Amino acid sequence: MADSIPRIKLPEHFIAFVAPIGADLTPTVEAFRAYFEQRRYRVIEIKVTSIFNVLEKYIVPKVALVHKTPLKDRYKSYIAYGNRYGLNLMMMPFWPRPR
Repeated sequence: MADSIPRIKLPEHFIAFVAPIGADLTPTVEAFRAYFEQRRYRVIEIKVTSIFNVLEKYIVPKVALVHKTPLKDRYKSYIAYGNRYGLNLMMMPFWPRPR
């Protein structure tokens, strides 16, 4: 087909899963991982909250993040940080890439 879109050599997809604290996304994440891996994509899973300690060096929070206990304080600080900077849209992204 002459007017079709040319095939992209290394296509990428970005998929984000957002859920309340404590929600178990494991079955969903595993299903998406299996789907993309069956199609020969390399899946990279990143949980944004696990890299907040790195992000806060570059995107300074208004209130210091609590990285340890009590959990309630950590949750409050992480939610405020994520909401403030729009990071709540990336709680569990994938970057599938062809192998």
